[in-house]
Amino acid sequence: MTSDAELLLLLREERVRRPDLAGTLDFYVELLAARAEAAHRVPVGWVEAVRHRFEADLPALDLDHIDCDWEAVARLARRVCEITARHRSDLAEPLTGVAASFASPGGAHPAVDGADGPLFDFVLNQALHPLVQAYAVEAAGALSTLGSRASSCPVCGGPPDFAALEAEGGERRLLCARCDHEWRYRRLGCPFCGNEDAATLGYLPAGRGGYRVSVCERCRRYLKTVDRREMWEGKPLALERILTVGLDVAAGGQGYRAS
Repeated sequence: MTSDAELLLLLREERVRRPDLAGTLDFYVELLAARAEAAHRVPVGWVEAVRHRFEADLPALDLDHIDCDWEAVARLARRVCEITARHRSDLAEPLTGVAASFASPGGAHPAVDGADGPLFDFVLNQALHPLVQAYAVEAAGALSTLGSRASSCPVCGGPPDFAALEAEGGERRLLCARCDHEWRYRRLGCPFCGNEDAATLGYLPAGRGGYRVSVCERCRRYLKTVDRREMWEGKPLALERILTVGLDVAAGGQGYRAS
């Protein structure tokens, strides 16, 4: 798993190589810098305490009852709003409302906060990322031995937003949109709705070898994928997610939605 600090260094390198993505990468460099400053501790013995959840194919984290510094999460959420509004002036007004939902005494708790919508979800996921990634790092060893093949993240229950077909054997691995944990999943099937009907599963042309956009006509969702059997540059999936923003635009333009 690539930490936010490591990903930030890689993004800065890509910023020099990819002037065509300058605006996008400048945004994510600032966002990752803010996330990298946050620090959360995982309770000693946590993995053993929740091993029964792993074995029952339940997410290890129960975000409704997790004990953490929610004020720190709220501060990062407000920072995410500031950064996003600076790079997307068209979203400044709705982001003011999102930031306000994290301004209550004691900070916002995702289980009780009343806000919703894609913009709120984006801000909340970014604010939670340092917290849930800390748990994902601790859980990685236990999960590698159990080999979960759940459709949602076995650490935090988040949906995938990127996938890779491995160079050896073509096994599909999913990347969690919330904590960046990677896990194995079957080759055929929509991880969002479980659809396995090949007639309603397909791909959008990606315009670049090695990349594809898997789509499901049943739930109208899409999943960006890199086939490492065709192209492998050694880049972590968390970086590939950012460098392929053009695929998100293309999929959205055809009426498909992300996780």
